Amino acid sequence: MNWVVMVLVACASGMVGAGLHGRWQAPKVLRAERFEVVDSRGKVRAMLAALANGTLFLALADKDEKPRAMLAVGGDGSPSLILNGKDRKGSAMLNVGGGGSPSLFLYDKGYDKGDKVRAMLVVLPDGSPLVALFDKDRKGCALLNVLSDGSQGLVLLDKDGKPRAGLGQLSDGSPALSLRDKDGSVL
Repeated sequence: MNWVVMVLVACASGMVGAGLHGRWQAPKVLRAERFEVVDSRGKVRAMLAALANGTLFLALADKDEKPRAMLAVGGDGSPSLILNGKDRKGSAMLNVGGGGSPSLFLYDKGYDKGDKVRAMLVVLPDGSPLVALFDKDRKGCALLNVLSDGSQGLVLLDKDGKPRAGLGQLSDGSPALSLRDKDGSVL
């Protein structure tokens, strides 16, 4: 009986040894709704997940597990890239909307912390670029755009969101200047 056990042990160790020497093949496909990569301390540093709403999401975190970079493809197929500064002070989001219009948003406190966008660059669906700069309360604003008809403009808005000054060039090339009082009346 001992020799039977010895043969079985020898066969088993031969199979294990063969696996360690490259005869064992890893599966070609792994399927899961979520994958996590952890560091040597067990902290999650990366995550790849398919969310219930159809979004595919990849997040990369710093050593303190704070998300620093996120890449997502929404359920509608629109891609987004989000970059967070240290301690979520400041972030940037680059995305291409469902209609194909790209945009870049710069935040002072993080894209998900009170929606304090301070600057944005957008290409509108007609191909016209738009730059907007906002004050800390997102009230006062400066807009710069070039419209598809060739006209260009700079508009300054007050803290109530009302246009107060405008400088531009109309599509026929003639200059335009507009100044308004606090009630919106042309000066």
